[in-house]
Amino acid sequence: SQISPHFLFNSLNNIHLLILKDQHTAADYTILLSSLLRYMLYESKKEQTTLQKELECVDNYLTLVEIRMEKTNRKKLNVEVENATIKIIPLLLVSLLENGIKHSGITYLEDAYLDFSVYQKKDQLAVKMKNSIDPNRKIVESSANRIGLNNLKKRLVLNYPDQHRFSLNIK
Repeated sequence: SQISPHFLFNSLNNIHLLILKDQHTAADYTILLSSLLRYMLYESKKEQTTLQKELECVDNYLTLVEIRMEKTNRKKLNVEVENATIKIIPLLLVSLLENGIKHSGITYLEDAYLDFSVYQKKDQLAVKMKNSIDPNRKIVESSANRIGLNNLKKRLVLNYPDQHRFSLNIK
């Protein structure tokens, strides 16, 4: 439930630039950012939220990222949901998405990509993300340096003991 100061700093800089270029888009961006921050502030205090609310947050987050991208065809969001009212822990999907965006370089690299898929059927939820890795970012193999993913794994263990599987592959 921690908001990255880097994310907020980038968002405020984006608003500033958008105001100078396109006030209508700046206004839309501000509303999306406000909605995202409201979700992070209030829903993260709850033990559970609906998959629908989490997916709306994911969509808002992706839209904010897309506004910063010159080519938007490098990201894909696939959602196949049978029941959007199922309960999940808040910021579960958003944490994964944020991590993928952070490491992909999608907002500034020409050949970067992000593919985020969410599948839900009966009582099962599966999330798959595939993203590029910014070659200029130092990949640190130490798990101590993967704070966001480590926190996510701990939350999964606490909230879904013996009911989840998490795997990470870096190629």
